Amino acid sequence: MLDLYRVFSKVVELGSFSQAAKPLDLSPSAVSRKIDALEEQLQVKLFNRTTRHLSLTQAGLRVQQYAHQHLAIQHSLLNELQLQHDDPSGLLSISVFESFGRLKLAPLLPAFLKRYPQVSINLSMDNSVVNLYRDEVDLAIRIGPSIDSLLKSRLLFPNKMVLCAAPDYLAEHGRPTAPSDLAHHNCLTLQPLHRARQWNFRQETRHQSVMASGNFSTNGGSGVVDAVTQGLGICLISCWSVEQELRQGLLIELLPDWQASCYDDDQHNIYALFKEDRFMNPALRQLIDYLVECFQVSAR
Repeated sequence: MLDLYRVFSKVVELGSFSQAAKPLDLSPSAVSRKIDALEEQLQVKLFNRTTRHLSLTQAGLRVQQYAHQHLAIQHSLLNELQLQHDDPSGLLSISVFESFGRLKLAPLLPAFLKRYPQVSINLSMDNSVVNLYRDEVDLAIRIGPSIDSLLKSRLLFPNKMVLCAAPDYLAEHGRPTAPSDLAHHNCLTLQPLHRARQWNFRQETRHQSVMASGNFSTNGGSGVVDAVTQGLGICLISCWSVEQELRQGLLIELLPDWQASCYDDDQHNIYALFKEDRFMNPALRQLIDYLVECFQVSAR
């Protein structure tokens, strides 16, 4: 019965038999037969089906709640039993945005895997936003805490930002002495963050906002770092992504007396997001604790 509930929940989640078939490793016809079997056992119609649309009936909505509860109980039981093992084991799937994954996360993972050799990690580094349930991801590293009530989060890294430019650009275009001066400069921005073009500056009780405007934007931090280092303009970017360039003098910090950000409040910090689970996978728990410890040390 739990297997039928699992198939039913995947169909509800993905919206079609054919879409649910692939992650379940079944054919669409096999998915259809399992749904037919569940309807036969429950003696109710679960879906309204047309050639283009699939929707839950009223009975299907009730079964959806029941199936979610029972599958969660089963998942928690399996994880609770796994706690009895001496060493964490199994495969962990991690999603992280490209620049942070390359510069900060990936270098930490070899030491973790040496500590727990029975754990395997599948690391995906891109700037797409995954659904942890639909995409079967165990851990996502994101800027800002989750607004999804089904996810939990832990703070990993305070994401301080820095305004900077290359010496060549400043020699040609001058150095801004106040946030308002940025209106006369080529500002390089990160997209698709809807607030990325609004740069906020604070200095004690003073606050100024500037609409950044320029001829280059990208959805990945690496592209902005390359562009600003080559003297294309000024960027507002996370300190950790340009630490080396600042140390080497390839970039110069601007307006250091102002605290700059394109985020609000704690939405600019970096969090580990994971699925709500009373009995967390021991390997995942160890990994999150390890990352928190590493980033706390590096932030000192």
